[in-house]
Amino acid sequence: MIKRLRNRHRKVWLIWMILLPVLFILAIIFTPRYLNQELIPLNLPKAYPKIVKEIDKESYKINIRSKADSLFQLELFLKEPISLPAAVIYYKERSDSKDLLLGNAGREGLYRFYIPDTNAIGIYFKSTIGNYPEIHIKFN
Repeated sequence: MIKRLRNRHRKVWLIWMILLPVLFILAIIFTPRYLNQELIPLNLPKAYPKIVKEIDKESYKINIRSKADSLFQLELFLKEPISLPAAVIYYKERSDSKDLLLGNAGREGLYRFYIPDTNAIGIYFKSTIGNYPEIHIKFN
């Protein structure tokens, strides 16, 4: 290598030696962070005052609340996240009747849904994507 080329080579490497750490730090600073996106809106219906039935298990808690004789509300508190992607909650009245769609769930937390009566078998979670087994929660 001739002297002029050696000097140019050294200067280019000195520039890279300063520029690379600066670029790495800028890349870390400007990397976009993942946002926690809420799938369920946080505006829950107000809880009915009277608890008719209460079920407390290791991973969930269910309260069936009442306001009057004909107004009922299912309050579901998930202590752990559900393992189903895009989980939908169904209310199972009887084994021979059609199931009632309540809404979506996915994360742990509190969910409230209006239900027609308290004489139900339970609720179950079903995935809207894929072939996942249903998760059944019995009221008995």
